[in-house]
Amino acid sequence: MNSDPNRHLGVRLAHAIDLGEFDDPLGVSLVRAHHADSADRQVRDLIENRLRHFETRCASGTIAPFKIPRPGAGNILMGLGRRGRAIWVPVALLAAGLLLVGNTGSGKSTLLRQWLIQIAMHGPSIWMIESYKRELRQIRPHLQRHGIDLVILRPGDWRWNPLQSHLRDARVHLNTAADLLVRVLRLPSRARSILAQGAYTLYRQYGIWEGNRQHWPTLFDLYEWVHKTPGLNAAAKESILDRLGALLVALTPRVAACRRAWNPADLMGFHLDLELTGAPETVKQLLVASLLFSLFEQEVERGLEPGPLKLVLASDDGQRIFAGADAAEEGQLSPLDELAGVIRGSRISLWVVVQTMEGLSRRLIPNLATKIFGRLGCHEDYAHLGADLSLSPEQLSWARLQQRPGVFIAQLAAGSWREPFVFQTQLLNPVRPVDDAEAAASVQALERLPVEFAPEFDRWEPAHLAVVEPAASDSLSEVEMRYLRAVVEHPLQSSSAYAKVAGVNGQRAAQIRRRLVADGFLAEREVATGSRGRNAIVLEPQSKGRTAANPGGTP
Repeated sequence: MNSDPNRHLGVRLAHAIDLGEFDDPLGVSLVRAHHADSADRQVRDLIENRLRHFETRCASGTIAPFKIPRPGAGNILMGLGRRGRAIWVPVALLAAGLLLVGNTGSGKSTLLRQWLIQIAMHGPSIWMIESYKRELRQIRPHLQRHGIDLVILRPGDWRWNPLQSHLRDARVHLNTAADLLVRVLRLPSRARSILAQGAYTLYRQYGIWEGNRQHWPTLFDLYEWVHKTPGLNAAAKESILDRLGALLVALTPRVAACRRAWNPADLMGFHLDLELTGAPETVKQLLVASLLFSLFEQEVERGLEPGPLKLVLASDDGQRIFAGADAAEEGQLSPLDELAGVIRGSRISLWVVVQTMEGLSRRLIPNLATKIFGRLGCHEDYAHLGADLSLSPEQLSWARLQQRPGVFIAQLAAGSWREPFVFQTQLLNPVRPVDDAEAAASVQALERLPVEFAPEFDRWEPAHLAVVEPAASDSLSEVEMRYLRAVVEHPLQSSSAYAKVAGVNGQRAAQIRRRLVADGFLAEREVATGSRGRNAIVLEPQSKGRTAANPGGTP
C-alpha cells in the first residue's frame, strides 16, 4: 500500500537533491534519516513540508531548474552556485577552448577579469585582445599584488613584421602571409599571385633562401616592389597599391617598418593586454591574425605534446575578428577557424568572448569546448546556445525569463561533470584606475626584445599614380584633368585648395601639380599671406592648360 507513495516521494526527493535543496546541514540530516528508515512518519512529514516549499519556488522560477555542479576539486574559482557554494574547476579543464556569450551589461567582462587573474596566478601566460574597450587593463593592480606584471600594448606600440618568418621553412610562412593580406585587404584573386611573387623576390634579395634570418623585407618593401615593377596586371596592381598603401599609413613605419620585429615565442613570456581601440578594422585583423598565425605555426613546427596549459588567448568583443560569414559564403574555412582546430593540442587555450552568436563562425564552435552564456538579447542566440548546451525546454525557458546580469549558464569541456549548470559571478574589489601614462610605461618591459628598424621608411608616404602604364607628357589622366579644370575655373587659389576640389590627398595633389607645372599647363606664383610664416603658392593656368581643359573652345 505504501510502495507507490514511497516511490513518488523518492523521485521528488532525488530531484530536489540534484538541484541542491538538501545541501544544507538540516537537509543532509533529513536525507540520511530517510534512507535509514523511510517509514519514519516525522521525517517524512519534515521532508514533505520542505518539498512543497521547494516545488513552489521552482514553479515561480526562484530556483533554477539545473543540477548542482559537482566537478570535483579544482584551483580556479569559477563562481558561486546555489546558497553561495563555491564552484572550483582545475586549470586543465579550461585548456580546450572557451566560448563566452552575453549582451551588453550581462557581466561577461567582470567574469573574464576574475578568471584571467586566477589563471595568471597559477602559471600560464595570459594574452587579452580588446577590440573596442579598455577594461581589462584594470586587472593590472590585482596582478601586481601577486608580483605579476601586465604589459598594456596599444596599436602604436607594436613592433611587428607580417613578412618575418619564425619557422625553419620560410616558404610556409610566405604562403600564409600572402593569403592573409588578400583576405584582410579583400583583394581580388589575381592580387594573391602578385603579392606572393613580390614577397618571394624580396626574400631572395634579402638572402632568406640562403639562410639569412637577421634581416627581413617589410610590407613597405612589398609596396615599393609592386609600385615599381612594370608589366603587372593593371587592375590588380592598382587595387594592391590603394589598399596596402592605406593599411601602411594606418600602421605607420614606427610599427611595421622593422627589418627584425618581435618573435611570438619571446612574447609568450609576458602577460599582455592588446588594446586595439581606435585602430582601423584592417589593422586589427592584420595584427591579431598574423600574430596568432605566427604563434601557432611555431607550436605546430615544434611538435604538439601533452602538458600543462601555458597560454590563454582571450578575445573580448572579438565579433569581427572571428566572424565567418565571408568564408562560409565561399565554402571555405576562415583563417581563425583553422587555427582553432590546430591549437587543441598545443597547450594554448583560445577564449572567444562575444555579445551575440550572429556572424560568429559556426565552424569555430566545436573547438571551443567549454560554453558559457549570460543574459542574451535575441531568440536566435537562445536557440543556438540552448541546443549547443543540451538545455531542456524548462531550463531554456528559465534562462529566457529569469536570467539576470552576473548569472551564467555553463557546460564544461570534459571531466566528471558534463551537465549544464548555473553560477553567479562576484564583483571585484575596487582598485586604482590604470591610466594611459601607466599603460605606456608598462611597454618598457618589452624593450629588451631585439628589434631593428628600417630607417629609409621613416617618412614614407604612398606615392603611386592611378595610371600604371607611362603616358605621353601631354596626355593627362582623368585625375590630372580634374585638377587642371579646377585651376582653370578658379585661378589664383592656394595650391592646397585644389586638392579637395580634385578629390585627392595632399601627397597626390603635390605630385600632380609638379607635373602640370613642368609640362607648361600651369604656372606657380608665391604670394605673401602675412608678416610671418611661409608664402602661399597660388596656381595660374597657362594658355596650354586652358586649351587642354576646354578643347575646341576659347583659350
